[in-house]
Amino acid sequence: YASLVYPNERCSDNSLLLFLQALIKINIKEVELVGFDGFDESSFNYYDKYLSFNNIDAEEYNATISEALSVLNRNIKIHFITPSHYVVE
Repeated sequence: YASLVYPNERCSDNSLLLFLQALIKINIKEVELVGFDGFDESSFNYYDKYLSFNNIDAEEYNATISEALSVLNRNIKIHFITPSHYVVE
């Protein structure tokens, strides 16, 4: 687990980043993603409201994840099939 944690305290345990780190470790070069739409303050981000972050700034968190994805994109080409708030450069 420790080898997959992304080195940013704000998003170190994000499941998408952990997944991508694992794919990089097994030498996967490209991935197509579905359902990783990011966070939106105007809608429910989880199927159960009790799982929600009450103190999350959705726009800031999306930007943090987008930055991490852009870094990881150097090692694995990331494509979103469904719409996402994340921006990968």
